[in-house]
This record gives sequence, C-alpha cells and structure tokens, in this order.
Amino acid sequence: MANESEYAIRSGRLLSLRAQPARWLDELAGGLSELPVCRQMSAGSTLWLRLGPDEWWSWCEGADDDAGTAQAAMQAIARAAGPAHHACVDLSDAYCALRVRSPAADLLCQGCDLDFARLAANFAGRTRLSAYTVVLAPSGAEPGAMGLWADASLTQSLQAWLARAGDLLRAGAGRPV
Repeated sequence: MANESEYAIRSGRLLSLRAQPARWLDELAGGLSELPVCRQMSAGSTLWLRLGPDEWWSWCEGADDDAGTAQAAMQAIARAAGPAHHACVDLSDAYCALRVRSPAADLLCQGCDLDFARLAANFAGRTRLSAYTVVLAPSGAEPGAMGLWADASLTQSLQAWLARAGDLLRAGAGRPV
C-alpha cells in the first residue's frame, strides 16, 4: 500500500480547453491569453495550466462535489468565447489528481528526468514519471509540493510506484525505479 504521508489524493473539477490564444480568454482569468506555454496561474479558486499553444487545463480543487460546477464553468467558457472556435471537455473522471508533499522533487526525481531545481515556480507541463504520462505543477500553496495529474485508470499502479519510490528514497538507494 502506498505511503500517504508522501502524497494526498485530491478531488476537484478538471476541464480541458482547446482554443487559439485570444483576448476572450482574459474574461476567464486576467492574463490567461498571454500565459506562456508550460506555465500556470491562479485566478480565485481556479488553477489554470497552459500545456500547449492551444491547450489550457482548468483545475478547481474540491469542486467535484457539485454536479453542476463543471457545467457552469463550461457555460462561462462558452459565453466568453462567443463565436470563437473552441472545445471544452470535462476530464474530472478521466484523471486522478494528487498532491505530492514537500519535498516532492526528491520523490519524483526517482522516475522523472526533469531538473526540478531549474523549474520555474509557475511551471506546468506533461512529462514521463517512470511508466506514466503525468502533468506536473508546483504547488503555490505548499512550497516544495507538486500537483500531479495522471490517467485515473492507473491510480492504483501509480500509488504503488510512489510507495516503492518512497521506500527506495528512505532506504537511501536514490536510484530510478
């Protein structure tokens, strides 16, 4: 069983927005249209991740308890976009979300080639973590912690990997698993 002292499963609403950068995005969050690729920003209770030139994720922690929350957010996006071509999909059931506690880099570097010491504080991006494709974003609320999203069907396997990596780290092996 995974050691939950190293991470916490999070609940929330995750939306994927695909659109060309345009000023209407700023109606959702000020500066969103100018957010560089592989960066994140917070706007109220929503964390925005820009994962590609035309891809943003919207994460609202704890919002999945209200079935209408995703629908309301998608309607707000549609209103802001107006006639602009865009696609918005609720990914909440497709991804698991975890917060890897501080020092997250020590645990994650067991299976990830990113140089965590050189990452921008507002980094957000896809990468490989051992056999998993994940999205990582440093936590603004907890220095040294990291938000992680992965395919929900791999949750148990990812938890087992995190447990093994944590065991190796505590044992001083410090080698990739």
